[in-house]
Amino acid sequence: MLKCPHCQSENLDDAQFCANCGNRLTAADFTGIAPTADEAPPGTEQPEAVAAVESVGESRLAREGRMSMQQKGFFASLFDFSFSSMVTTKIIKILYTLAVIGMGLLTISWIAAAFAASETAGVIVLVLSPLIFILMVTIARMYLEAVIVLFKIAENTATIAENTKRTTPSG
Repeated sequence: MLKCPHCQSENLDDAQFCANCGNRLTAADFTGIAPTADEAPPGTEQPEAVAAVESVGESRLAREGRMSMQQKGFFASLFDFSFSSMVTTKIIKILYTLAVIGMGLLTISWIAAAFAASETAGVIVLVLSPLIFILMVTIARMYLEAVIVLFKIAENTATIAENTKRTTPSG
């Protein structure tokens, strides 16, 4: 797996562009080899190299537009009636934290209720509750990961559509 030097995301070994941020992955990023003219660091490119990179990958304008959408604040995203910015990806950590805290409180109350009913039930629930807690947290985590995957698919599809519009001749 290759790690993107821009966003630190893991990418397939043969990837030319980062699946997360669209940054071009060059051999120099991973091998220490000096970049060629079309792989020069930002700010040092020659105009023909910039044109070559932009014809193959994501343009700077599209990347900057996507980055500005991602950098919208929470409330700006919340009241974005065009739905061009997603709120869920910004609050997923909070949702997971609340889910873990809620399940912890539920487990503690379950243990207390079992002990209130009888000592035997309390001991049985005390032994089983960590397993059930781990199971509940695992299910919540898998659900939230599935939600994030759907949002990532939507973001990547929008990026692909934008790149296709830009590179398709309007004949």
